[in-house]
Order: sequence, then structure tokens, then C-alpha cells
Amino acid sequence: MFKEEESISKRRSVVVDKVFTEELVNQALDCLPEGLCRRLRKIPAPERLSVLEEAGVLPERMGLDMEEEDIRSLDKAIRYKDARVQLVRMVLMTRIKNDQENPELAEELAAYIFDRHSLDTVHAAYEEHYQGKPLPVPVNA
Repeated sequence: MFKEEESISKRRSVVVDKVFTEELVNQALDCLPEGLCRRLRKIPAPERLSVLEEAGVLPERMGLDMEEEDIRSLDKAIRYKDARVQLVRMVLMTRIKNDQENPELAEELAAYIFDRHSLDTVHAAYEEHYQGKPLPVPVNA
């Protein structure tokens, strides 16, 4: 177990020097195994980059023949980020539903905010740009 943690630590130190970009995220989505790809796509776009950084798996090592260690690392990062997204989304939805009369509009607004703001800033963005204001048009854009 110790060797595995040491190996992951070494890979992460190499990845720190590598700058992940939106292009690398899209490349990863194209070459990941279907299950990981599907789960990564569920995470809001602004957060996908941090998942790859946290996993410490270089894009050139991603593909259908990924090492088991890389798959576990990426799976763990996806699960962690997904749990965090769900928690933040739940709190944001509660705030929006308390402010809105129509729950369907609350879901649309939450999706709109998540697509445009990072997880750390969704509450501040809601307060600053959306709270008590009409929905942006078009919401589904």
C-alpha cells in the first residue's frame, strides 16, 4: 500500500509542472473508457479541469488501456468532485427555491449557474448576479 501511495505522489509531482487546459480536458473526454468519461461529463465544465489535476493522470496516459492505478486515481477524483458538486448543488437549489416560486425555474437557474461559474463561486455568483432578478434569457443556452 505504501508503494502505491508513493507512486501516486510521484505522478502528482510530475503533473504539477504540466498545465492542464480546456483542450486537454476535451482530449481526455475523447480517450477515456466509457464509464469514466460518462461520469466526468456529469461534472460541470468549469470543474473538470480540477478533477484531472487532482487525479494526477497525464492526458497522454489516458485511454482504453490505462493502468489500473491511473483508473483508480481518476475514479477517486471523480467521486470526490461529484460528491462535492452534489452538496453544493443541493444547498444552492434550496436557496433558489426559497427565493423562487417555481421549482422548475430554480432547477434551470441552478444548471445555468453551474455551467458558467466554478464550484467555489456559485453562491457568490447567485447573490451578485441572479438573486431577486429575472432569469437570464435564454436559460438553456
